[in-house]
Amino acid sequence: KTNHPSEEVSYLAIGVGPSNLSLAALASKHDNLNITFLEKKKQFSWHEGSLLPFSNMQSSHIRDLVTLADPTNKFSFISYLHSTKKLYHFMAAEFSNIPRFEFNNYYKWAAEQLPGMHFDEWVNEVQYEEGNFRVHTSKRIILAKNLILGIGSIPYFPEHAVLDIDRHAYHGTEYCKKNKETFRNKKVVVVGGGQTGAEVFFDLFTNKTALPKELTWISRRSLFNPMEESPFHTEIFTPYFSECFYSLDLDSKEKLLAQHKLASDGVSSDILQNIYKELYFNKYQHKEKLPPNLLINTDVVKQELNGDSFKLYIQNKVTNSTDQLDADIIIYCTGLDYKLPEFLNPIKPMLTFEKSGIDTHKDFSAKLPSGIKNKIYIQNGSTSSWGVSDRNLVLGAWRSAKIINSMLGFNAYDMESENTFVTWK
Repeated sequence: KTNHPSEEVSYLAIGVGPSNLSLAALASKHDNLNITFLEKKKQFSWHEGSLLPFSNMQSSHIRDLVTLADPTNKFSFISYLHSTKKLYHFMAAEFSNIPRFEFNNYYKWAAEQLPGMHFDEWVNEVQYEEGNFRVHTSKRIILAKNLILGIGSIPYFPEHAVLDIDRHAYHGTEYCKKNKETFRNKKVVVVGGGQTGAEVFFDLFTNKTALPKELTWISRRSLFNPMEESPFHTEIFTPYFSECFYSLDLDSKEKLLAQHKLASDGVSSDILQNIYKELYFNKYQHKEKLPPNLLINTDVVKQELNGDSFKLYIQNKVTNSTDQLDADIIIYCTGLDYKLPEFLNPIKPMLTFEKSGIDTHKDFSAKLPSGIKNKIYIQNGSTSSWGVSDRNLVLGAWRSAKIINSMLGFNAYDMESENTFVTWK
């Protein structure tokens, strides 16, 4: 380790997930943009703990790293298929939903080729000193004029569960890392009625080699709700709507975020259909070899560790009736939460926080105290400013293009939005 900066950079991007990967792919066409990317993982990976064999994307492959901003960019998904000699097979397969493993492979393919990537290097602390960000990493000290935060989200646990998280109570994003044998003849509870909860429940329910003794799926929602994915819902995920949303007052934004929840957090119709078919087969063909317990309108209000097992206290939100469940394994599929990591604590007072993220300017740079000329660009951390699309992959290329235009000081990418058919305000 050195006591002196090993280098000075204009732009330092922290985190290499799909958002900053998109930025790198679009920036690769601009020789005057040099961005250093830091990632603590040893290599690129994307939700590999929840990458089940049947998992599909919930958006079109056109919403890749680059296409919606730069259709000719060599880092498009179609370019990946062509480069890896998969294009004709992919076309013949006529996927209605793209397999998620294929997008994970696509991201890895791009990450291996893009310049400026530094894996296995984590950030310990970021300070602001004399007009620069002083970034202490595991390997060096970097002085950066500007930052791009692409740190992503972390698993969210309900408050009652936080103290008892262990190898038998964990988040759904860790599910694929577990040995399937651990579920054999166990009482398993899946908490959460979204996409991850549905996929984990389906995988457990169809696990022929290590079937649980009991299987319960709990959702706070009034049904196991499908994702709202009509063409009109899709217009929520457009630049035009995002800019309309940006112009609204904070109260109106929070109301819309609540209304649009299922456009972002619902379950794909195909997995719900498959679950229902398996329930049918289980009852009428297999004679209820494993009768599952599906609970809606249900809150888990308390969790107690009882030796090697758990006791869950649940409450029905409609009747207010209470009950108890015994569980050997609890899998919390309770979503992800955007939270600044501790290494950013020294600069946290510079940022303005709203209820659902960091307040940003139109170029996705954080609103900083007056007089500071540096920029901190925020990737997928400003839902309060831009709406539900900000925490999804769908507008990643558009957001990255806006950031690059801001970096360059001119519009290298045409950001004029197509009007939607819906009038939003």
